[in-house]
Formats: sequence, structure tokens, C-alpha cells
Amino acid sequence: MAGRPEKGNNLLDSPKPKEEDGLGGVRLVMYSVFGDESSDERRERVFAVGGIFGDERQWRALVKKWTAVTEGEEFHAAEWDVPKRRHQYKQLVKLLAESRLIGFGTAMWLEKYGRLFPNAVDYLPYYECFLDVIGRFAHCAGLCLPRDTVNFTFDQNLEVQYHASKLYHFIISKPDWLDREFVSDEISYATRKNPKIQAADLWTREVMKFADNSLGPVKRPTRRSLEVLRKQNRFFIKVYGDSYFELLKAQFDKLNKSDSPSKFEKYQNWIKERNMQDNTENRMHYMIMMGKIENAGSGD
Repeated sequence: MAGRPEKGNNLLDSPKPKEEDGLGGVRLVMYSVFGDESSDERRERVFAVGGIFGDERQWRALVKKWTAVTEGEEFHAAEWDVPKRRHQYKQLVKLLAESRLIGFGTAMWLEKYGRLFPNAVDYLPYYECFLDVIGRFAHCAGLCLPRDTVNFTFDQNLEVQYHASKLYHFIISKPDWLDREFVSDEISYATRKNPKIQAADLWTREVMKFADNSLGPVKRPTRRSLEVLRKQNRFFIKVYGDSYFELLKAQFDKLNKSDSPSKFEKYQNWIKERNMQDNTENRMHYMIMMGKIENAGSGD
């Protein structure tokens, strides 16, 4: 469902901007959301992270059309995805679909997560989704013709901003990560006043709604707005359900000295280097991050 673009495909096939244009490079804008503010206030169902990727020419073209539809009003996907705003929401979906930007998002079904790890904190699912999106678009940057470095912009969300920075700088510090050369050393943050963040908000809402509608508790057909985006073959979604959390729980239970001395020793060294304690949160953090780094390093 979330296959990678084939190597050699010109993902960003517009001419590379000239330096004097002030538009060089490509940019990934990411957004995160815990469920639907109106129907998942307790954050028990689904969590999603979405990213939109493209060069500055493509972003500039979208922003100009986007602000014409919103008339400069601050867009919030959950607030505009209502009957009285439906026409504008559809217009914005169409603009995103017609742009040459690329979207990828991951979502996690949290019910099983809560049952298996009842004392875990809310931001732990963010690790897996965040690293998925980072890894996917770093790979895309390596496929661009010409190749370029991708710059990352995240929504200014105080709940996850600190952890996003830690994760990002950890993954780019790994020398065995094959796509390391295609990502910038620095990251930036923007508020919802930025139309780029608003576009990422819309896309992430579609990712979240797809996961919620396909996994339940009430299963619903794919939204028409998502169908419009996916027909472009540039917008992809990955969903983590029950089987993922069952595997994570099994790995968590095996992470002790008697079952796997070498793995436990690596884990001990990891927490010692970071002056961290051995607890449920840090064990899960370690497993998720190490799994993602290993997958990135092997090219999976």
C-alpha cells in the first residue's frame, strides 16, 4: 500500500532552481495528530504523522493557490472538514492533488498499544511514525534528479518538538545509514499560520481518517478526498495495527539479560551513553529506534 518510488524515476522533474531565485533545495514539511479532536479526545484510537515533500518551486506554486482559497485565514483540517467548509476543503484537496508534491504518512492503532503497554507515555508511538516518514523522504531525496539535500520543517507542537529534535539528530548521526548524505543537519519549525504546515495538516488528517476508518471500531469506506489524492500515485500510507504491537511486545519481553545477553548489553551501553534509566519507556524507545536504524542501514 505504501510502496517506494522506483529508482530512476524523476520525482522532482522540474528544473533545479537557480541560486539567484532563492529557491534551491527540497523541503519536507511534517505534521502530527492524535486522532480526531472531535471524536477521539482521549487519544485512545489512532495517531498519525504525515509529510509532504517537494522543491521550493512546487511549494511556492501551491502556497499561492492555497492562500487564494483560504483567503489568508488560518486553516485547521479538523475545523474545515465540516459541511459548511466542505467546498473549500475539497478545493484544497484538489490543489494538493494537482501539485507535483509527494505525500507519505504513517498511522498507529493505539487500542492494542494501550492494553499491552498500559503505563507507556503518549509520545512513544510518535517515534515509529516519525522515523518512518524521515526515512522514506530521505530515500526520495536520493532518487531526485538532480540529487539534493532535503530540509525538514515540523509543526511547532510543544508536546513532541523536543523528542522530534532528539530523534532527528540521533538518526542523522548514524554513519551506517545509507541515506544520511541526503538530509540536512538542521531542522526548523513552523506554526499553523504557515500554508505549508496547513497542507501537511490536511494530508495528515487524511492519513489519520484512513487508519480510523479501516481499522474501526466502525469500519467505513475510503474517503473521497483521499481517493482524489491517491489517484495521483504520489501519496502513500502505512498503518500499524495489532500484529505490530504484538511483535513489539514479544521483543520487549525478550530484552533481558537471561534471554539475550548480547542485545541487553548493547541496550545497557545505549542508556549509559545517554545517562538514562532502565524503564519501560526507554526500552521501547531503544527497540523502535534501533529497528528503524537497522532497516535504514540495510536499505529495507
